[in-house]
Amino acid sequence: MALSIVRGGYKGMYFRSATDANGRLRRWLPRQTNPDDVSDEDIQEILMTFNLAPRKCLGYRTPVQALFSERGKDVRLRFA
Repeated sequence: MALSIVRGGYKGMYFRSATDANGRLRRWLPRQTNPDDVSDEDIQEILMTFNLAPRKCLGYRTPVQALFSERGKDVRLRFA
């Protein structure tokens, strides 16, 4: 059995971002929610909400904006 050592130690930022994402998900899907009872439309709406929320780690851009920015496109989101 090999022992692997991770340099740089524990990175708390990864744990925090995962915890934050789980917290956001729990707003729509409490722990007692049966995943089989959630419709595909509800899942799509939750994913869209996640992807349209700005992130500090992305310079307060949304994941969609960051993705298009890497591809050389400028995307501005407007809500009516």
